Amino acid sequence: MATMQERIRKLRVDAHLTQQELGAVLGVAKNTISQYETGRNAPNDDIKIAMANYFNVSMDYLMGKTDVPGFDSCTPPVMATKISESGISMFHTYLDLSGENQEKVNNYVQMLSEWESAYSGKNSKK
Repeated sequence: MATMQERIRKLRVDAHLTQQELGAVLGVAKNTISQYETGRNAPNDDIKIAMANYFNVSMDYLMGKTDVPGFDSCTPPVMATKISESGISMFHTYLDLSGENQEKVNNYVQMLSEWESAYSGKNSKK
């Protein structure tokens, strides 16, 4: 089986992305992608999740634990849908917030969700 660094490179090349382009997607420098691909540095868990979502592969495949890139009953998906580039960026920003501010964001998102559920369709034209 391939190593994680081999998988990262293969996924990037198969997607016709340069190291610069993949770095932009993940919010890291080109040099960082190079380090991931040579094994000089390993991506943190957040970056691994973002990569798995971006390339639509399981974490087990990304990490070289299986040769099956998709999801099966033994390998639940990291997320059912892909995260957009702006979503990944927002996620990284969220993780940089203090616990107190993360809680404020959680409360705000909950409030928006409740508001949208309560008022959706009321302003639509019939």
